[in-house]
Amino acid sequence: MPEICSCCSNPIPKMKGSCTVDCTSSDNAVSKQVPVCHDCYSYVRVMKDVADIAEGNCRLNNETIRKKVAEYEEKKWKLKQILFAVKDPDLKNTLAGWMQKADDVPHYLFDGFYEECDATVAVLKERLSSLPARKADCGLSTFAVDDTFFYIELYGSGTLEILEKKAPDRLNNRDADYELLKLMRNDEIRKIRLEDIVCFQEKGDLNYTTSTDLNLDGVLTGGLLFGVAGALIGALSEDNIVESQTITHDTRYVLLKYLNEQGKPKEEKYEYCFYEVFNELIPEKEYSYVQLNPKDTSPGNEYKSIPLEELKKLKELLDMEIITPEEFEAKKKQLLGL
Repeated sequence: MPEICSCCSNPIPKMKGSCTVDCTSSDNAVSKQVPVCHDCYSYVRVMKDVADIAEGNCRLNNETIRKKVAEYEEKKWKLKQILFAVKDPDLKNTLAGWMQKADDVPHYLFDGFYEECDATVAVLKERLSSLPARKADCGLSTFAVDDTFFYIELYGSGTLEILEKKAPDRLNNRDADYELLKLMRNDEIRKIRLEDIVCFQEKGDLNYTTSTDLNLDGVLTGGLLFGVAGALIGALSEDNIVESQTITHDTRYVLLKYLNEQGKPKEEKYEYCFYEVFNELIPEKEYSYVQLNPKDTSPGNEYKSIPLEELKKLKELLDMEIITPEEFEAKKKQLLGL
């Protein structure tokens, strides 16, 4: 008995053989392959290619993308007929999802947006290649250091990685997209002389609170029968679960202090994740180290990296009053090898 095409429901000629389309069940729990004839597959394949472009999963040049989108537009009327005729609910949902993604692509292709992305990528690559070899990435930014300067590239390797994906849905507002790309291209690498950096310092706090939820049914029942004492007994009985949840309150950030070109003090705030980057590139400017070594901060000297994790744990012990300030200072000096 010949195979039946899951799209048009016609028998599939044995001489041509069948193709398969991957689809998933409505609950995304099971993946399966369904047979389709060559004619239907030629239409479905075009739609799938354009859907992949929409998701950024297809690395093609702009001209090839335009050709595929144009072919999809020509075949779209037939694809709608195929979708209408499909009886398998899982296949119908899969094809409908591909069509929805494919329909989004043309809005992004013919307005010069990809050309703007390509131009921005070229500028960012050139700027990043000019940075010293000793560098580190954090989020969208890249930092570097040499014997004289500390370099800050806000639109670094993380930004470049996003732009190179060329996913049309990576930015939402079209007008804002162009302005942002222009801002990226016109931006410049910032340089701060190492001798002008005063320090970088951890600010803010990391606190934990515990939220406890009682079963109010037990409280109400016990209270109605036995008053206040009964309410407490009802809440703490075996039938009523006391649930607790630890909530983290993290207000930490990094403060970079330096002197500008006019010699005036400046301060800049960075997310706390930048602390490890600063510690990797300019450990001699870490606040605790500067405080303990006020005369030993000239550029060009080599310092071993601050034991960040150990200092963090030590600070947490101090904040929890498990150790005294004197014990904290003594242990900190030991960790720093002083």
